[in-house]
Amino acid sequence: MMDYFIPVIILAVIGMVLQGFFIAVDHKGKYAPAVFFKGSAAMVFVVIGFMADKNLLICLGLTFGMIGDILLALRYNFRNHTNKVFMMAGSFMFFIGHIMYIAAEIPESWNLKISISIGVGVAAVILYIIYKNVELDKLYKAFGVFYIGVVSIMTAIAVGNVIHDGSAFRIWFAVGAVLFTVSDVIMVLNGRIHDAFLRVMNLSLYYVGQLLIALSMFFIE
Repeated sequence: MMDYFIPVIILAVIGMVLQGFFIAVDHKGKYAPAVFFKGSAAMVFVVIGFMADKNLLICLGLTFGMIGDILLALRYNFRNHTNKVFMMAGSFMFFIGHIMYIAAEIPESWNLKISISIGVGVAAVILYIIYKNVELDKLYKAFGVFYIGVVSIMTAIAVGNVIHDGSAFRIWFAVGAVLFTVSDVIMVLNGRIHDAFLRVMNLSLYYVGQLLIALSMFFIE
């Protein structure tokens, strides 16, 4: 970590500034530049991840997240059916990214069956709250089961690993995973009320979460 400390800090600051610009233009409805800023911010956590170069699966998870970011940002530049295509494609990229994170967590994970069971239980609670408060069509509901399920399982395994082995890598990864999950829940619930503050919280927590996951690899021993 010390060999890359200064460039990593500089990159992290640049990434957060770019994400800040994205949030600003997104709030103003300027969706064309929003694609540039969101894609550039996402590229930063991917670059940081490959600089660490300690776990290919995590790097792939970050990469799929970047692709998902770009696709989701692009959707606002289109309407009707095309908008939904970009939405589903972007969400699917994040789904694959979470699969990569889970695959990275499984080796030497603590009590995997218990962690997965807890993740499924948490997913059930989250889905109940979401479907009770947000109206979604059948396609989104069906995909939501798999997406929220994989996000919750990923986070549960990460937290379980911290309980078993509180190494710096596992702590940073777990905090990032929790922030990612919280941001997803906020995003879905905010789809009904469109609150500007919740939108900022969603985007901020997501980016910090991905950044922490990228930075966690510098602590892999």
